[in-house]
Amino acid sequence: MTEAELTKAAENWLVSSLSRPDLVKRYAAKMSDMELPSDTARTLLRSVRSAGGNAELEQTIRKSGKLDDATWVLSPELKDRLLKRVQETGSAKRGELVYRRSELQCISCHAIGQGGGLVGPNLVSLGGSSQPDYVLESLLAPSARLKEGYSTRKILTEEGEVISGISIGETDDAIRLRLANGTVREIEIDAILDDAPGKSLMPEGLLDNLTEAELVDLTTFLAALGREPQFTVSTENLVRSLETMNYTPAANSRLNRTSVDTAAQDDPAMTWRALTTMVDGKVRLEELDKFKQHRHTPPTSFIRFDIEVTPVDSDATTTDIQLKLQSKTDVADSGNEWDGIEAWVDGKPMPTWQLKNLPLSRGRHRITLSINRDAVTSNIGIALEGDAIAATQN
Repeated sequence: MTEAELTKAAENWLVSSLSRPDLVKRYAAKMSDMELPSDTARTLLRSVRSAGGNAELEQTIRKSGKLDDATWVLSPELKDRLLKRVQETGSAKRGELVYRRSELQCISCHAIGQGGGLVGPNLVSLGGSSQPDYVLESLLAPSARLKEGYSTRKILTEEGEVISGISIGETDDAIRLRLANGTVREIEIDAILDDAPGKSLMPEGLLDNLTEAELVDLTTFLAALGREPQFTVSTENLVRSLETMNYTPAANSRLNRTSVDTAAQDDPAMTWRALTTMVDGKVRLEELDKFKQHRHTPPTSFIRFDIEVTPVDSDATTTDIQLKLQSKTDVADSGNEWDGIEAWVDGKPMPTWQLKNLPLSRGRHRITLSINRDAVTSNIGIALEGDAIAATQN
C-alpha cells in the first residue's frame, strides 16, 4: 500500500472507533509509541475532529506527529519547494475548498468581491496583482506582509484591557476599531493609556494544521484570484451573501410538528448561520445542513437572503424583478429551472414560476428557499434582474 492508502485506511479505523471507547483506548495506546509524519498526523487529526472528536485520541495524534513543534516556518528552502509545487501540482479548485474551511476563518475575515468578511483586505484580484511568492509569504508571515490600510493598533485602556484591531475611524473623542471577529469597538480617547502599532489580525500558526499539499493548493487558489477566468468574480448581479439554517433537534422537531412554511418565519427554534457563495457565485450544497421532516419526505436544506428593491422611476412604489437560478443541470427536459425548490417572499409562500416576474415594493425583502436535496444535486446560484440588488447581511 502507498503512504496515501495507509493514511486513508488509518483514517477509517480511527473514525469508526469513536463510538467504541474500548477501541479508542486501544488505538491511542498503540499510537503513543509511534512516530507519525507531520502531514499524516494533520490528516488524521482533522478526520477525527470532523467525526465528532475524542480528546485522548487527538492528544495522542498530536504527540505522535509532534504537531506542537510542527509550525510552518518560511525558510528559503521551504519557500522554493512550495512554489515549485504550486507550479507543478497545485490545484486552485482544491484550494478553494481549503479556503472555505470554517476552522481557518478565511471567509469570516476576507471578502472575495461582495461575499465574505470585512476584517482583512478584499482578495478579489489578489492573483492579478500579486505573485505566488507574495501570496505564500502573506499566508505564513502575515505580519510581514500587511497591506496598506490594514495595519493594526494595540490599545491599552485605563481598565487594563488590551484591544487590537484595525482603525476604521477616529474623532477628537473616540477611536473605532474593527476587531478580529468582525465587530466594531469604539474606545474613548480619554480612556486610552497606550496606543501602539500591532501585528496582523491573522493569528500566527493558523495554517499549522494544513498538510504541505493543502498549503500548496491554498496558495494556488489565492494566486488564481482575478488572474484565471475560472476564479475571477463575475460582474453579474448575483446573490453572494446568504444564510443557511442550522440543523438542531429542536429545529427539525419544529418542522415535523408544523410545516416547511415555519422555516420562512422568525421562529426561535430555528437558527441560521452566514453563508458565502463560491467564487463562481454558486452555493456549495455540501455545506448546507439537511433536515428530514418525515420518514418518507426527502432531505431538505434551507437558505435565505435579502434584496433591496429600488425602482429607477423615483415616483414608482413597485417594480417587477426577476430571480434566475443558475446550476450545472440542464433544465431543458423539465422546462422548469426551479424544480425541487420551494420559495417564500417576506414569509409568504410564492410559486417559483412567479419568481421570473415578481412585483415587489420599494425597500428590503427576504427570500427563503427550501431545497430538495434528492432533486437538486448540483451547486446553485441566484441571479437578480431588474431594479434589485442583494442586500448586505447584517
